[in-house]
Amino acid sequence: MENIRVIIADDSKETRSNVKQLLSFENYIEVVGEAENGKEAITVANKTRPDIILMDINMPVKDGIKATEELNLTMPETIVVMISVQSDQEYQKRAMSAGARGFLVKPFSSSELIAQITNSYKIVKK
Repeated sequence: MENIRVIIADDSKETRSNVKQLLSFENYIEVVGEAENGKEAITVANKTRPDIILMDINMPVKDGIKATEELNLTMPETIVVMISVQSDQEYQKRAMSAGARGFLVKPFSSSELIAQITNSYKIVKK
């Protein structure tokens, strides 16, 4: 399998660090950038052209839903997987309507995260 290029977008530095740590055990997943809000996620995505963005919903400046809508228009080949402490169905519906292709509720396990990334990647890159 070729490398899967990932950006982690979350306003919590601790969450970004923890997710990066979880992904570091998979040699085919490469974290190519981090962002602390939706606006920064778009900027980093334009520079790095990732395969997948792990996007928190609730962030300052521009939330994950608005950033996903924008990315879906400008970079439709990039997969957005929402990550949120909100397990509410309404959040999941909004995320999918915005163009997200997956949704993980925090805290998630390493195996849930890896499965979501690899499955999303395989589906889109066929």
